[in-house]
Amino acid sequence: MSIVNQQIIDGFDESFYQKLMQIFYSQTIDSIGKIEQAVQLSDAPTIYFHAHKIKGSADTVGAVRLAKLASLIEIKAKSDDILRSEIKTLQASLDEFKTYIDTITTP
Repeated sequence: MSIVNQQIIDGFDESFYQKLMQIFYSQTIDSIGKIEQAVQLSDAPTIYFHAHKIKGSADTVGAVRLAKLASLIEIKAKSDDILRSEIKTLQASLDEFKTYIDTITTP
């Protein structure tokens, strides 16, 4: 599975995209933290909410793999079948996407 949708990334002004990525990364880290807390509490609606939020944002910025993983967590939250390993994979995918973006936007 591809990390990014390069067409989406190329559609943004570079300066704007860098600012957008800072916001996206910060908000996604926050959402992952909230998902981790919700997993501890077996709070499926909160898991679903934040996974859905990540999925939509990731699609917008071209983070294909992250969006797919968030979608998987969203579906599992509906059936109350969430695994901690999937949250770690979501975090790793976010880090991978950030590393990729840093390499293409650093002068």
